[in-house]
Amino acid sequence: MKKGITLLLFIIILSACSQKQEENQTSGLLEKEWKEIEEESANTEVRLYMWGGDEDINTYIDEWAAPELKQEYGINLKRVPMDTEDILQRLMTEKQAGQTEGSVDILWLNGEKFRNAKVNELLCAVDKGEVGA
Repeated sequence: MKKGITLLLFIIILSACSQKQEENQTSGLLEKEWKEIEEESANTEVRLYMWGGDEDINTYIDEWAAPELKQEYGINLKRVPMDTEDILQRLMTEKQAGQTEGSVDILWLNGEKFRNAKVNELLCAVDKGEVGA
């Protein structure tokens, strides 16, 4: 289970560009030691935007993942139920307005929505690699 929580933490840190880093500074994250990343993440709040229609997933996030992140790393994970289309439109509007920092910390998307967001450059990315078709 520790591997799972560590992976979730790493994804959260990589995705939470809007809280501490601008896009052009994100690549430096990969050069940091894990301990430094943990220390910088302590006592922060990360909002996880996701479709809230599955009670089992909601329970998992609220009752297991969030408490584990808080206990292990001091991160306050807040689940924010959302409509995917509304959030993607919000990200597109922020991009078109020239904002360099988004209002969404981390976003849970399905494959098609993720691909569309990636192709439209709506996501913070460490690796500028191409998205497969």
